[in-house]
Amino acid sequence: MDGFGFKRRSRASVIPTGLTEMNVDASKTRGVVDPREQSREASEPQQRVQNANETAMEGISEEVMVPLAAETPAIKRNRAMRDSIAPSRRESLSMRGKRLSSMNKGLTTELPHPSVPTDDFFRLVDRDLSEPMRMRQILIWCAKRIKSERLTSNDPSLTDPKALKMYDRVISGLVNRSIDTSWYSQSANTEDLSNHANKILKPHPENVKNLAKKAELDLELKELLAEEAAWNDILAARESNSDEQCIEFDAEDLIESLTESEREMMLLAEQEIQSSNQDAEWAEDIAKSFQLQIHSRRDSLETLNRRLRFSQRDCDNLFGGLIGAYEADRLKRQQELEPMDVLRMLGGGRPAI
Repeated sequence: MDGFGFKRRSRASVIPTGLTEMNVDASKTRGVVDPREQSREASEPQQRVQNANETAMEGISEEVMVPLAAETPAIKRNRAMRDSIAPSRRESLSMRGKRLSSMNKGLTTELPHPSVPTDDFFRLVDRDLSEPMRMRQILIWCAKRIKSERLTSNDPSLTDPKALKMYDRVISGLVNRSIDTSWYSQSANTEDLSNHANKILKPHPENVKNLAKKAELDLELKELLAEEAAWNDILAARESNSDEQCIEFDAEDLIESLTESEREMMLLAEQEIQSSNQDAEWAEDIAKSFQLQIHSRRDSLETLNRRLRFSQRDCDNLFGGLIGAYEADRLKRQQELEPMDVLRMLGGGRPAI
């Protein structure tokens, strides 16, 4: 078998014995003894036996199995590694629909479809990510979903720019990993947690001042409410007493109970009231007439002013035209006369224009 694994046939070559015997006889006839001939004569019996064996083996073929080279440890290790890997689909197919970034390490800030509820966000997270990273991705999506809902809301309290800015800070902190979402790094020491819970924090000075001011204002409010209740009780008692003491009088009975002088005074008062009412009506009529006259005079004055402006503009245009014509005529007269015009004037004729 050759290097490629094919079998190879080999045949034993046969040397004729006659050629050897002829060479030996020739050397003897010349009478020369050669050392090589002596060695050849010593090995002649062995050569004859070998020739006999080769003649017996002539025409017989045999197959020789050549063993292959042993496999190296590297070849065995590679074959074992290939056999241990289960057949699977191409890895690039598992990356479809993902926007992976070398900086975010699998995190994406793009929201899923609006039809996907927040309870199903965990179904869309990459299963190859670790548990803390999956939690981080879900928190990013939830924060962006809440922010988008607030932006589309009509309630002014939900669209506060400060609150939206806080959402942006939380989202950027989750993306940049400044906010830790891993529970593996948290301390599980219950004693530390209990000590932290029992730790008494020092109150803020502003909070202390505000609490003291609140107590003072509460006390003042109680006093004011008590005073208001007392005044209400006094007013209620006074109204009840006035209702009990009120007596209904008839107008006719009251007039009949008056004396003559009192009746005369009452009549005079009524006449004065009527006369004052008449005077008021007369004054109101006079004021209305004066107002009408004032408006008419004002309208006449406005009309005269308007006519004055129009006439002034017309006069300016007229006098401007007259002055222009006069200046043109004066300039024309100042021009030098031609000799023919002078002769015509002397002859009693008119100069040519």
